Amino acid sequence: MGRSISPTFTAIQSKNIVSSSQKPKVLFIPGLFSKPINIIFGTYFIDQLQYFKDLGYEVEQVAINTEACYCESRTELKNIIEKYDKVIFFTHSKGGVDLLDTLINFPELRQRVQKVISLQAPFYGTPLVDLISGNFFLNSIIKGLLKIFKGSYEGFLYLSVDERQKYMHENKKEISSIMKEIEFTCLGSEILAPKKKIISPLKPLYSYMKHKGLENDGIVPTISSHIVGARNYKLNGVDHACTVVKRTSIPFNRKDFTHSLLNNLVIR
Repeated sequence: MGRSISPTFTAIQSKNIVSSSQKPKVLFIPGLFSKPINIIFGTYFIDQLQYFKDLGYEVEQVAINTEACYCESRTELKNIIEKYDKVIFFTHSKGGVDLLDTLINFPELRQRVQKVISLQAPFYGTPLVDLISGNFFLNSIIKGLLKIFKGSYEGFLYLSVDERQKYMHENKKEISSIMKEIEFTCLGSEILAPKKKIISPLKPLYSYMKHKGLENDGIVPTISSHIVGARNYKLNGVDHACTVVKRTSIPFNRKDFTHSLLNNLVIR
């Protein structure tokens, strides 16, 4: 399942992982509906962006349409990666899926990627896609949102468990190569924590998947975010939102959390 990390972090003095003259660009890829999420919760990745800036890195949240189909996202990411000699990627949710797809289809780009930190990506899909697509009311809402944000409904359906498991199996060899060529860190989370009440607004969705026997963060099953060969971690007591956005119902220190992942520190 992956090594556990406590949601409460001890303050640790930050250290650069490379010399100042060799620092790669740090690129951030958000998940679905990042624009409305910014409006509701505050700036996506705001604490992580500041963390890397404080270390002297150049940072950028990539301007791609994460609601688009995979063929479009992979081309956009390819064009971005080709601009740099070395990059570090920090991704959330579907952003991790889009990046993995890009590295599978353009293996020549892998030498440019120094490290990937993937948070709560549905690599193996989420049952919420089937729940939504099978409900007329929910399906109409998703289709409406995707139309507003120029997204792809086909791309949304591609996040289903069946589709993603098929994809991961078909690309097993390439994914294994990527895990050997790139330092890849994957984090999955579980809302429920020992002796704590669930206060997340995602609790209904969490309960839906929990009844199916799946530990999850309210959007993605924990195990879906892990890849064989990566450094896989499990974080208890946080939902799908509080790792990357402010104004969530669960207090969370995103800067210390980012430091721990960047430096491969496991704090129990």
